[in-house]
Amino acid sequence: MAIDIKGIAGNTLTPRQVGSQPPARRGGAAAPPAGTETVSITPTAVNLENMERLMAQIPVVDASRVESVRESLSKGSYEVNPERTAEKFIRFELMLNRAVVEYANN
Repeated sequence: MAIDIKGIAGNTLTPRQVGSQPPARRGGAAAPPAGTETVSITPTAVNLENMERLMAQIPVVDASRVESVRESLSKGSYEVNPERTAEKFIRFELMLNRAVVEYANN
């Protein structure tokens, strides 16, 4: 069975079969023996699993940056740059707006 996915070059992915038995056919064909399962996995699903595994290894928080800020705060030497903060807020809002518009158009 092919899967048609919009926006991907080639537009059709053909899943590969995983397991020792072929899938059961319609029309009265015998099912695989008990305890045997067949799973179809698309190449995209394999890539997503690999990316998920890699991303799980990346720390969510930069521990060295947190320690640096914590130290600066405790010493009273932490300084906020209002211009840089404002620029980052604006950049975030623009990216968010683009994402919303793109989502609405799809």
